[in-house]
Amino acid sequence: MRLAVRDKRHVATCAEFGPRFLHSTGQAYKGGPDSGVFLQITADDAKDLAVPGQKASFGVIKAAQARGDFDVLTERGRRALRVHLKGDLGSGLKCLDAAIAEALELRDSQNMQLGMIGLGRMGGNIVRRLMKHGHSTVVYDKDRRRSRRSRPKVRSAPSALEDFVGKLEKPRTAWVMLPAGKITEATIDALAKLMQAGDVIIDGGNTFWQDDVRRGKALKERGIHYLDVGTVRRRLGIERGYCMMIGGDKAVVDRLDPIFAALAPGIGDIPRTPAARGPRSAHRAGLHSCRPGRRRTLRQDDPQRHRIRPDAGLCRGF
Repeated sequence: MRLAVRDKRHVATCAEFGPRFLHSTGQAYKGGPDSGVFLQITADDAKDLAVPGQKASFGVIKAAQARGDFDVLTERGRRALRVHLKGDLGSGLKCLDAAIAEALELRDSQNMQLGMIGLGRMGGNIVRRLMKHGHSTVVYDKDRRRSRRSRPKVRSAPSALEDFVGKLEKPRTAWVMLPAGKITEATIDALAKLMQAGDVIIDGGNTFWQDDVRRGKALKERGIHYLDVGTVRRRLGIERGYCMMIGGDKAVVDRLDPIFAALAPGIGDIPRTPAARGPRSAHRAGLHSCRPGRRRTLRQDDPQRHRIRPDAGLCRGF
C-alpha cells in the first residue's frame, strides 16, 4: 500500500509499526506545517498477553497508545484516518489495499490538458513528464524540427499558433517556456489575442518580475488568468521533478493542481508566506521556504510575489 501511494502520487511515504508510530507522528507533537496525511491501521490481537501485576493487558495498552496518537493528530487538525480491522487480518488488509488502489485510480482520472509553447530542454521535458503522469499535451515551437521530434509522442503538434490554440480544450491552459525578453513578450501578446476569458497563460521562464506584474494586470482586464511559475531543475526534472514558485490567483492554481502535482517531485507544498516587511525579508522567506520538491504559491498581490525572481536560485540541494 505504501509503495502504491508513493508510485502513483509521487510523494514521500513511510510505514511504521507499533511504538515507532510515535516517531512518525512527531510532526504532530512538535508542530510544523500541515503537510502530512496519516493512515493509522489497528487490528484485534489474535492472542493478547497480560502485563504482570497490572490490570491492563498489552493489547489494551497498545490500543490506548494508538488512540492517543490519533487524538493528537485530529486535535491539531491533521489529515488523519483510522482504520480498525476486525476478524481475519489478512482479509482485512486485502480489502483495505483494494480501497486504496481504487482511490488512487480515481485521482488519476483527473487528468488534464496543457498546451506547451517552446520545446527546448525545459519545455520538452516538462511535456514528457506530464505525459508520463497521464496528462495530454498540445505543443508548439517555431523550430519545426523540435515539433517534428515531439510529434510521435504527443497528441498534437500544430505548425501555427492559431492551430495550437484551436486544439486546446476550454478553458484553455497554455504554458510559455521561452527565454525572457522580446520572444516571450511577443508570444504572450499574440497568444492573448487568440484566447478568451477564463483561459490561462503560464509563463515558466526567467522573466523579470515587473514584466510579470504588468502582463498580469493587462490580461486580467481581458478576463484571462496569468500565472508566473518559476521552474527550477533543467537536466533532471523529467526524472525527479521540478521545484516551482507559483504566483497567481489561488482558485486558478488550485484548479491546475494536478498539473503542478505531476511536475513536482512530491515532497509537499509550502504554505503561503506572510506579507514581508521589505525586499530583504522577502528574499529570506523565499530562501527558507522554496526547498527542492516543493510548490510554493504566492498571491498575485503578495508583496513577495513582486520581489522574488522566479530564477533567483532559491531552490537548492539538487
